[in-house]
Amino acid sequence: MDANFAEVLKIGLLAGRKMNATSDSVNNEIMVNETAAKEFGYANPSEMVGQIFEINGTPKTVTGVFNDFNFFLLFTGRTTGPIVFQRAPQLFKFATIKITSNNKSKVIAAMEEQWKTIDPIHPMQFEFYEDQLSDNNQAIVDLVAIIGFLAFLAIVIASLGLFGMAIYITERRTKEIGIRKVLGANLLGLNYTLSREFIIMLGIAIAIAAPASFFLNKLWLDYMVVKADFGIGTLSLGALILFIIGLLTIIPQTLKIASKNPVDTLKIE
Repeated sequence: MDANFAEVLKIGLLAGRKMNATSDSVNNEIMVNETAAKEFGYANPSEMVGQIFEINGTPKTVTGVFNDFNFFLLFTGRTTGPIVFQRAPQLFKFATIKITSNNKSKVIAAMEEQWKTIDPIHPMQFEFYEDQLSDNNQAIVDLVAIIGFLAFLAIVIASLGLFGMAIYITERRTKEIGIRKVLGANLLGLNYTLSREFIIMLGIAIAIAAPASFFLNKLWLDYMVVKADFGIGTLSLGALILFIIGLLTIIPQTLKIASKNPVDTLKIE
């Protein structure tokens, strides 16, 4: 890295100073992150500033300590690790450039013109950092999309099955509902009578699915570096949504049967 590495990537300095880019001894200066300082046994990161370490036979002085930042993939379960930064221009293979202009194409064109003065034979190759991150984590995005689609299909199939059961059961109880209406039952009570079995069924399904969902999602999220909050609130919201979907599937059919004229439901055919 060079002296501007942390500034470009917005990595905070925890202790000490960054490398001096104009110093002749800059190649003998190194920086570390907070985890590296702790691994070396320094409880306070500032205690490591000024310490000298030997790398490949050359003494290196620690000038500063960076804040920890994540440099692992999202699904490794690791957030950070010890890392040492040193300036070695002979090993530079690419440059990280921060573009502040909104006209990226114009900036890239200007960079390509400057590149030709360095290497007129080989074209400049570049990649946006957000695209690189997206490519690295594309497997997770694809997996989540597949799981989401399968979940959608499962909900649709389950709703169709529930709707079919509602039609079958309510049609069988048509005469019963007619008798209840003649005896004075109101529409709300009739709907509850027809829906009660389905409500119990939905409650049992949620009682089984909620714990399984909690443990499976916790297991999945434990391997993620950046994770969403997942707890009772999320489970409750999911259960409420599924409960509402179930009721919306059942209620139209129960309303249809409960609203029929008893004369039509009780007549002898």
